[in-house]
Order: sequence, then structure tokens, then C-alpha cells
Amino acid sequence: RKKNEFQLFQLTHELEHRVAERTAQREAFNKSLQEEIRERERAEDQLKTLTERLSLATKIAMMGVWDWDVRTNLMTWDEKMYDIYGLSKDMPVNYKAWARTVAPEDLPEAEAILQRVIVRKTQGSSEFRIFRPDGSPRYIQAAQGAILDDAGSVVRVVGVNFDMTKRQENEEAFRLSEERFSNAFEHAPIGMALVAIDGHWLKVNKALCDLIGYSSKELLRKTFQDITHPDDLEAN
Repeated sequence: RKKNEFQLFQLTHELEHRVAERTAQREAFNKSLQEEIRERERAEDQLKTLTERLSLATKIAMMGVWDWDVRTNLMTWDEKMYDIYGLSKDMPVNYKAWARTVAPEDLPEAEAILQRVIVRKTQGSSEFRIFRPDGSPRYIQAAQGAILDDAGSVVRVVGVNFDMTKRQENEEAFRLSEERFSNAFEHAPIGMALVAIDGHWLKVNKALCDLIGYSSKELLRKTFQDITHPDDLEAN
């Protein structure tokens, strides 16, 4: 009987030990699980904050964000992309749909840069024109980068588009204004010149050269004071 009692005591003690072990393991697992959940929540909060900041930054910069799945050719656009391209937000977009919007003369280079990004698994940038459904052109500045899977293969390309049409139009307007001014200056029937504060000639037209008897090269090597009579220098 005593032997049986001793064996029962041993079994009970071993069972209690195992229960204590299992309880400790479970508590350690729960603690680890809770820490993992907290870490995941922190990561999700950081990702949410980063996403909000990126969204705000792209809105301020007037940039559209796109994501291209190279395996399916499907693209995901944000609202700004649809605004830039003048397309309905309900319209699904794939690579071919995007390519059809690009000016035929600009498409080969834009596609070549995208392919380089994929082949070299890197980043790239390009500029190209698109035509909206109403036929109006837009000048696009683009930047993109490759996203890799665990095996190191490119699965997606993510990028941004900036509509630089207004800047392009301003630069063209400035160029035309400069061109008109230059033509008016050069062909004016009266002598005209641009003179620096110290008296150096910066630009002279033909009428002025004919009037004072110097070539433009000669005048540009001189100052206003060099060709002015000493009696008139103080007055001028």
C-alpha cells in the first residue's frame, strides 16, 4: 500500500511539474504573442503615418502615384493620376491603356526607361507628353523604382507623375517673349543698347553701330564712357 501511495505521490508530483511547465510555456508564449501584436500595431501605426505623410506630400507637390504589377500588367492609380490623365476614376487601368495616352514620339524612350528599371532592379526618371481624351496635351515628369520579392525578382514598379504642363507653358511663353524682344531689338530703326551700371556695353543693335561708326565687337569691348566726349561725361 505504501508503495502504491509513493508511486501515486510521484505521479502527482510529476503531473504538477508538467502542468507548471506547460503553464510557464503558455505564459511565455502569450507574452511573446502580445509583444508581437504590439510590435505589429506599432508597425501598422508607423506605416499609416508614413502613408498619410506621403499622401500629403504628393498632394502638395501635385503629383500622382501609380503602382504597376508587372506580372498582370494591371496598374493602380491614385486620384491625382486620374486627374492628370483626364480619365474616369471608374476606369480600370493597365499598362496598354497607359501606353495609349503617351505621345507616339515619346513612347519608345519612356518604355525603354521602364524596362531598364526592371532589368537593373533600380530607379529611373523620364519626361514625356500625354494626350488626354479631349486631345489636350500634358507634359509629364516621371520617377519610378522597382519592388522586389523575397527571391529578388521584380514584381512591381511604383512611381510618381508630375504634371509640368504649366511650367512648360511658362518656359515657352518666356522663350517666345525673349525671341520677340530680340527680333525687335535687332531690327529696330533706331539705335538701341543694353548697358551695364559700370558703362560696359552688353548688347547693341545694328542701327546704333551704324549711327556711331563702331562694329558690335568693337563696342562690346568698350564702355559708354570710352566713346563719350569728355565734356559730356558729367552730364551723362
